This record gives sequence, C-alpha cells and structure tokens, in this order.
Amino acid sequence: SEMNQRLINIEKRKDKIRNLSDEIKDKINFKELNLKNEINNSREKAELYICAKVNVLLREINEENLKEAQLLISQLSNINPQSKNIGELKLKSVILQSKQILFRVVTPIELYLPQEFAKIILDFDDETMYGIPFDVVPDKNTEYDLMIRIMIDEKIVSPERVDAVTFVEEKDNLKAVVTDKTMSKHATLKGKIQVIDVENDEIIINTPYNVTSTFRHQYAEISGDKSACSEHTLQLLESKVIDFPINQSLLKGAAKELNSVLKNHYQVK
Repeated sequence: SEMNQRLINIEKRKDKIRNLSDEIKDKINFKELNLKNEINNSREKAELYICAKVNVLLREINEENLKEAQLLISQLSNINPQSKNIGELKLKSVILQSKQILFRVVTPIELYLPQEFAKIILDFDDETMYGIPFDVVPDKNTEYDLMIRIMIDEKIVSPERVDAVTFVEEKDNLKAVVTDKTMSKHATLKGKIQVIDVENDEIIINTPYNVTSTFRHQYAEISGDKSACSEHTLQLLESKVIDFPINQSLLKGAAKELNSVLKNHYQVK
C-alpha cells in the first residue's frame, strides 16, 4: 500500500507539471512517465495484501487486532473505493466480535405481503455466520449483541403484459403467418439490510438491496400451413397459453431471491 501511494503521489506531481509551459518543461528536462499500469498493478497487490492481512488478524479477536484490521480496511477504501472486498471485510470484522446474532425481517402492514414471507427470506442452510451462532426466531433467554434487520421498504408488481411479433414463414411454396407472443410480469422488493449494535442501538452497516422475481412465458399462434413453420415455431406451438401468476406468488419468488442474496452474503462457505 505504501508503494501504491508513492506512485499515486508521483502521478499527481506529474499532472501539476504537465500544466506548465513547454519552455519551463524544457528547462527542467521534463519527461512524462506513463505510470498507469504500475499504479494498477500496485493497487491490486496492495488489495491482495490487505485482504490477506485482515483475514489473519481476524483469526484472533482482540482489541489490538481489531484496531489494526479496521485501519487496513480504511486504507483499502482509499486505495480502491469500488472494491467488493471492503463490504465483506467490514461485515466479517463486525460479525466476529459478536457472541449471538438475531435476524429480523420488518414488513410494513400497508405492503400486504404474503403469509410466511419472513420465513421464506430467513430459510438458511445452517445457523452460524463465520462460526457465530444466530437465531431467526428470538429466544427470550438469549441476550443478542448484534441484529441483522432486513427492512422491506417497497414492493413493485408490474402490470400483466403480452408482447406480440407477427411474421411470415415459407417452405416448399407453403406459407404461414406466425404470431410470436411473450407473456411477462415481475415483482420487485427494495429495502435495506442493516447490521445493528444492539447495546448502543446503532446501525453499523446499512446495505441497500433490490431483488426481482420474473415470470416469462412464450408461445405462438399461426394461420396458414403448419408445414411451412420453422423448428423454433413448431416448438412454440407446443407451448399453450397459461394464466398469469397472482401477485402473492411473484412476491414469494422475490422473497426467495432475497434469501439467496442473504445466503451468498452471510453464509460464506
């Protein structure tokens, strides 16, 4: 990370000199260096080093290691603000400090979400996160020091839509007019995943999410001679018109999508 910063400083100085007149640059014998590749390479190496170092530090949780890990994560934020590792390392450093975690789903009444909605979202494969136990149903005899709260802020269900494209297919002097139809509808959930320090009632991490469940069904109708149709059209003719799914069914599908997001984010194997 020190080498990366030195290269960045050189690049900044070069940018300042570039704005000087050609006369001055000739006097100081200015030669422009292309440091882009060196900076990118040093950034990648610095990021790999920081990630490895933080993971080593988090194997033994104590005040000194946590302080150093947080400092390194902050350095990574400066080196590469877009790094996906930042969120994961922050989360891991928070989770590993806790003893018992509670998951909660907050579903406003006015959204009229399906029954067992929270149960679908919190359907996990096991009950630990980085080795720390968690509950999806509160135990009155357990003191939770960390809460992961899934806020459902908005639901969006699209109108039912049928798109049609009509074209002609011909073969062996035969002709068919084909109408290719696509039925579609989707449901979207938007909100935030909040990691909360229970004792201080403080939101430590606030991550937005946006998940969608999509229904799509394609079929075809023809007028004319079926023998003129392509193999693709013949396959579509086998597909029949069906009913659109009800809103609640699509919303349950979106809940499953959100469950997948949570598993991928919190249950690293």
